[in-house]
Amino acid sequence: MATRPLFFSFRDAGAGIASIWLSERNFRVLIVAAAAALWLGWAFEFLVWEWVALLLMVVVTLSLELLNSALEALTDLYQPDVHPLARLAKNAAAGAVLLSAAAAVAVAALTFGTRLPRAVALLAAALGSAPQALAAAAIAGLIAASCAAPLRRGGRAH
Repeated sequence: MATRPLFFSFRDAGAGIASIWLSERNFRVLIVAAAAALWLGWAFEFLVWEWVALLLMVVVTLSLELLNSALEALTDLYQPDVHPLARLAKNAAAGAVLLSAAAAVAVAALTFGTRLPRAVALLAAALGSAPQALAAAAIAGLIAASCAAPLRRGGRAH
């Protein structure tokens, strides 16, 4: 069996992430939250350990959301009708994402801590300045457009 070039593996992985971006609202919300947290980490000049904690939680939470979406798609493929085991599988995967997101909030509380009032002020100031406000509005428009017309994979919720 011939092996495919490594590039194709990266291309397929990127296509999977793009597909989930287009079809899953929760993934888009997590991406926006991660981008805001990363921007604030940069603005606050995080220490190395703070970056490690933040990046670890971002990657773990986004990865779990990707796995949750994959499991939901496979469940719908093999069990299109409502079934208690399908419901259990989907709920357990969603629970894993919820636990990770809760841990991410805890890490954010620990790393941002007393900086939180300043974080709110920084975000407000960024939205108040003209060039940054235009950029924020453009990003919000892109997010709104992607939320308004998501791809549907079909199947039923369990």
